[in-house]
Amino acid sequence: MGRVSDNRGLPFILWLLHIFLLLCLGSANAMYNGRLGVVKPDDPYLFVGEDLILFCNLTSLDQQVEDSSYLYFTQNGNRIPDDNITILTTRSIRLRSTIGRPDRDEGHFVCWLRQEHSNSRKTIGSQHVKADYSPVSVNDVNCTVYNWENMTCKWELGHNYRHPEYISVTLVWTIRSVLLLHPHLVLLTTLNMFYTKLK
Repeated sequence: MGRVSDNRGLPFILWLLHIFLLLCLGSANAMYNGRLGVVKPDDPYLFVGEDLILFCNLTSLDQQVEDSSYLYFTQNGNRIPDDNITILTTRSIRLRSTIGRPDRDEGHFVCWLRQEHSNSRKTIGSQHVKADYSPVSVNDVNCTVYNWENMTCKWELGHNYRHPEYISVTLVWTIRSVLLLHPHLVLLTTLNMFYTKLK
């Protein structure tokens, strides 16, 4: 004999689902509204001579938030001069600064929103900038070949880098030609070093 389904519990389940969705959307909206904007790109790593470029964007839909003319940056707590800041739109500014000395030019960069009618300010976002010396050619390379099967090379990087974990050095050894001079074997070789920024 067939069973007749009872749908009396369905309205209750739909009501629970509705309440759950309202709670989730309300929490997500509250989290979004608590954030006024963003600073990008995330934690840049730069060499001397490269331009640091940070964007500060107001993303809040709150009508009480002032426009980008009230935005500014600080580096390690010190205000960055306005000549390094460009207003891009009513909601966005750009910081541009050339890395000159890693110890002076890296640090914690914060974008602030100055309140129009008070001396207070609000944090928009921040990034930690790391700077280092530009890679230089490696000249002091010593290689030892063991029984024509293994080779071990050692070299100095040329600088005491502040963040060596972000620099990859690759050694490429190629054989250009082989000269057979009885009873000796002479190899003409090339040794190249390549640098790569890991971040």
